[in-house]
Amino acid sequence: MADAYLTLAEKVLVAVRQPLKARAIIEAAYLNELFPWHLRGPRQDRTLHARLSVDISRNKENSLFYRNGPGKFFLRKFLYDAEIPPVFKNIYTARPRQKDLAKERILAFRAAIFSDVRRDGVTVPISRIIDALQEGRYSYENYSRVQGDNNLLPVRSFVIVHQGDEVLSFRRGSFFPLSDPLYGARSIGFGSEVTADNRDLLFDSLFGILASGVEELTYSIGLPHHHARDARYNNRLHPFVGIITGSGNRRRPALHVVMTYRCPEIFSPVKAALSVNELRWIDAANPANTLDDFDDASAFLFEQDYVRDMIRVCEAS
Repeated sequence: MADAYLTLAEKVLVAVRQPLKARAIIEAAYLNELFPWHLRGPRQDRTLHARLSVDISRNKENSLFYRNGPGKFFLRKFLYDAEIPPVFKNIYTARPRQKDLAKERILAFRAAIFSDVRRDGVTVPISRIIDALQEGRYSYENYSRVQGDNNLLPVRSFVIVHQGDEVLSFRRGSFFPLSDPLYGARSIGFGSEVTADNRDLLFDSLFGILASGVEELTYSIGLPHHHARDARYNNRLHPFVGIITGSGNRRRPALHVVMTYRCPEIFSPVKAALSVNELRWIDAANPANTLDDFDDASAFLFEQDYVRDMIRVCEAS
């Protein structure tokens, strides 16, 4: 039996020939007298949004619909229509509201292997991390074990998005788990735990680290699929340094592999996840009057002038 809400959405999108949010679809249906008399409810836009989301999640490429951006829906039939602008054909992948890390296997090192290379107690040369990976001195561990074993150091991607002399910053919202070592602070690093599923046999994913970074850009700031593929397969992410946070405080220590990504000029980052708030560009040389508002990793990178160094290296490559 056809879903009346999905049928309604299809009729409206065929008529307007552009992606719309659920509320705009409902408004267009009323305006054009397409709304069925038997559909009732105080928040019909939320009902429609939920029906569309479930249909896309359940049927994937077989769904009539796809997301063109956060909360915006369009019809797959228009992907092959030459009259539809290319910008309407970007397929956006929505992220689960919160990563279920309990079911994941997390990339981790024995913490002791980096104890002799921390010149300042915080940084790990990227060459040392790569050597440890290539030597097989790593494992993919159950999340519960990583959280309970102080001898394990989980690995997280940390991607700095830059454009010119500015870097993209955001505040980590309530849908980041409380265990996140950067929870609640302003940050310049888009990333998460690197999992076994992040490994990709089609390119050198650096044991999942690079792929995790690309995935976070897609989920967090709505990086379109064609830019994500370019970043993934054409080496657009540049690993720079490792930063260890959490030592000596209440949060679990973690190794953040810091990478840079030059934001394409034709792409405007958007808030694409509930975990990303207050998205804005800031000057890499003068980020704020004080760094107290930033997470430990971001503040350290600014204090040591790593951010400008990374941008210079990336721009020169």
